[in-house]
Amino acid sequence: MNHHYSITIQWSEEDNKFVAHLPEFSPYARTHGDTRNEALHNAIEVFELLIEDYTARGKELPIPHSIENNLANL
Repeated sequence: MNHHYSITIQWSEEDNKFVAHLPEFSPYARTHGDTRNEALHNAIEVFELLIEDYTARGKELPIPHSIENNLANL
């Protein structure tokens, strides 16, 4: 199954790290890394763990955000 979810990566002055966030799984899906690539890698790991957890508990996955839906809400 293909999943098309969002990952945002931003620099955090407070943490002095790149922070990755999976907005569809808010507020729980955050991780970080010293580089953008490390933050992305960690976010993918978090995403995979969330999918496993949701599946194991029979919980419905959140609806992925899309650019089209975001633009329609402007």
